[in-house]
Amino acid sequence: MSDKAKAGKLSGRLIFDLILFGLIGQIAWNVENMYFNTFLYNSIYKGASQAAIDGSINVIDAVSKMVAYSAITAMLTTLVMGALSDRKGSRNRFISVGYIIWGVIIGGFGLISRDNIASVFGMTDAAKILTTTVWIVIVMDMVMTFVGSTAN
Repeated sequence: MSDKAKAGKLSGRLIFDLILFGLIGQIAWNVENMYFNTFLYNSIYKGASQAAIDGSINVIDAVSKMVAYSAITAMLTTLVMGALSDRKGSRNRFISVGYIIWGVIIGGFGLISRDNIASVFGMTDAAKILTTTVWIVIVMDMVMTFVGSTAN
């Protein structure tokens, strides 16, 4: 084997690290996708009055929209940001910064509640509070997906 071919060969340790890192990332994505559906159902809708639920978006529709919009965001982001990072030649920076921001955004979901949204926006109508909170969760999921897909 020529010296040039040896220089381009990946070590077994590096291949193992890449596979392990990719597996951990996929587990994190799986947990994220499973958790945020239940977060919407168990944290945002739970405890809301029936009048608020009746006057807001249906929980099944909300989860469906969140999954669909997140999938569209992931597809577009992967194509655009992947090409951009390759063009800029700074893929490692995109990955590192993306994962840090992704973690911060995931932590930020803990701040989203109907009470916090009502307080921040000065709202009193229960249906509007629930609807606004649901849409903030959906948009934040899309933002998180954008950052996570940029990092991947």
